[in-house]
Amino acid sequence: MIMGIEPSVLAIGSEGQPTTRGSGVQTVTIAVDGTTVSFGTGLAAWGAVQMPSAITGTSLTVNYSNDNSNWTAVPTEGSETNPITVEADGTYRLPSWAFSAQYIQLKMDAQAAARTLTLFLKG
Repeated sequence: MIMGIEPSVLAIGSEGQPTTRGSGVQTVTIAVDGTTVSFGTGLAAWGAVQMPSAITGTSLTVNYSNDNSNWTAVPTEGSETNPITVEADGTYRLPSWAFSAQYIQLKMDAQAAARTLTLFLKG
Protein backbone atom coordinates (compact mmCIF):
# COMPACT_ATOMS: atom_id res chain seq x y z
CA MET A 1 0.00 0.00 0.00
CA ILE A 2 1.45 3.37 -1.00
CA MET A 3 0.84 5.98 1.66
CA GLY A 4 0.02 9.67 0.94
CA ILE A 5 2.78 11.40 -0.98
CA GLU A 6 1.57 14.98 -1.28
CA PRO A 7 0.54 15.66 -4.93
CA SER A 8 1.73 19.25 -4.62
CA VAL A 9 5.27 17.92 -4.13
CA LEU A 10 5.42 15.11 -6.71
CA ALA A 11 3.45 14.17 -9.82
CA ILE A 12 1.87 10.73 -9.31
CA GLY A 13 1.82 8.29 -12.24
CA SER A 14 -0.78 5.64 -13.09
CA GLU A 15 0.91 2.98 -10.93
CA GLY A 16 0.95 5.21 -7.85
CA GLN A 17 4.64 6.03 -8.35
CA PRO A 18 5.76 9.65 -8.73
CA THR A 19 6.85 10.54 -12.25
CA THR A 20 9.43 13.17 -11.29
CA ARG A 21 12.13 13.42 -8.65
CA GLY A 22 11.49 15.61 -5.68
CA SER A 23 11.16 15.86 -1.97
CA GLY A 24 8.25 14.72 0.10
CA VAL A 25 7.03 14.15 3.60
CA GLN A 26 4.55 11.39 4.30
CA THR A 27 3.30 9.41 7.24
CA VAL A 28 2.81 5.66 7.53
CA THR A 29 1.17 3.71 10.33
CA ILE A 30 2.51 0.45 11.74
CA ALA A 31 -0.08 -1.59 13.61
CA VAL A 32 0.49 -3.54 16.82
CA ASP A 33 3.23 -6.17 17.38
CA GLY A 34 5.52 -6.61 14.46
CA THR A 35 3.28 -5.84 11.54
CA THR A 36 4.61 -4.08 8.48
CA VAL A 37 3.84 -1.14 6.24
CA SER A 38 5.17 -0.53 2.74
CA PHE A 39 5.40 2.57 0.59
CA GLY A 40 6.67 3.55 -2.83
CA THR A 41 10.11 5.09 -3.01
CA GLY A 42 8.75 7.72 -5.37
CA LEU A 43 12.03 8.01 -7.27
CA ALA A 44 13.63 9.32 -4.09
CA ALA A 45 17.38 8.88 -3.78
CA TRP A 46 17.50 8.78 0.03
CA GLY A 47 15.26 9.18 3.03
CA ALA A 48 14.84 9.18 6.77
CA VAL A 49 12.21 8.09 9.24
CA GLN A 50 11.21 9.97 12.38
CA MET A 51 9.86 7.92 15.26
CA PRO A 52 6.90 9.12 17.34
CA SER A 53 7.26 10.05 21.00
CA ALA A 54 5.46 6.88 22.11
CA ILE A 55 7.13 3.66 20.95
CA THR A 56 7.67 0.41 22.79
CA GLY A 57 9.79 -1.42 20.22
CA THR A 58 13.43 -0.57 19.62
CA SER A 59 14.04 -2.37 16.31
CA LEU A 60 13.02 -1.19 12.83
CA THR A 61 13.71 -3.61 9.98
CA VAL A 62 13.93 -2.29 6.40
CA ASN A 63 13.10 -4.55 3.43
CA TYR A 64 12.75 -3.72 -0.27
CA SER A 65 10.87 -5.01 -3.31
CA ASN A 66 10.13 -4.18 -6.93
CA ASP A 67 6.67 -5.77 -6.91
CA ASN A 68 5.38 -4.81 -3.41
CA SER A 69 4.96 -8.49 -2.46
CA ASN A 70 8.34 -10.31 -2.52
CA TRP A 71 10.54 -8.73 0.15
CA THR A 72 14.29 -8.92 0.77
CA ALA A 73 16.27 -7.44 3.65
CA VAL A 74 18.06 -4.28 2.55
CA PRO A 75 21.85 -4.69 2.61
CA THR A 76 23.90 -2.04 4.38
CA GLU A 77 27.09 -0.11 3.70
CA GLY A 78 29.61 1.52 6.01
CA SER A 79 28.04 2.51 9.32
CA GLU A 80 24.46 1.68 8.28
CA THR A 81 22.56 -1.01 10.17
CA ASN A 82 19.51 -3.14 9.42
CA PRO A 83 17.58 -3.58 11.60
CA ILE A 84 17.96 -0.04 12.90
CA THR A 85 17.95 0.46 16.69
CA VAL A 86 15.47 3.27 17.33
CA GLU A 87 14.32 5.45 20.22
CA ALA A 88 11.27 7.67 20.76
CA ASP A 89 11.47 11.00 18.89
CA GLY A 90 14.62 9.88 17.02
CA THR A 91 15.21 10.46 13.31
CA TYR A 92 17.12 7.78 11.38
CA ARG A 93 18.44 7.65 7.83
CA LEU A 94 17.19 4.64 5.89
CA PRO A 95 19.86 2.39 4.31
CA SER A 96 20.85 3.80 0.91
CA TRP A 97 20.27 0.49 -0.91
CA ALA A 98 16.58 0.68 0.02
CA PHE A 99 16.13 3.31 -2.70
CA SER A 100 17.34 1.02 -5.48
CA ALA A 101 13.90 -0.65 -5.47
CA GLN A 102 10.34 0.55 -6.14
CA TYR A 103 9.02 -0.16 -2.63
CA ILE A 104 10.28 -0.09 0.94
CA GLN A 105 8.77 -2.09 3.79
CA LEU A 106 9.21 -1.13 7.45
CA LYS A 107 8.67 -3.62 10.26
CA MET A 108 8.70 -2.57 13.88
CA ASP A 109 8.40 -5.12 16.65
CA ALA A 110 6.70 -5.11 20.05
CA GLN A 111 4.34 -2.15 19.76
CA ALA A 112 1.66 -1.68 22.40
CA ALA A 113 -0.50 0.27 19.91
CA ALA A 114 -0.46 1.44 16.30
CA ARG A 115 2.33 3.96 15.63
CA THR A 116 2.54 6.67 13.00
CA LEU A 117 6.01 7.24 11.56
CA THR A 118 7.00 10.31 9.52
CA LEU A 119 9.03 9.70 6.36
CA PHE A 120 11.26 12.29 4.74
CA LEU A 121 12.12 11.41 1.13
CA LYS A 122 14.59 13.37 -0.97
CA GLY A 123 15.19 13.09 -4.72
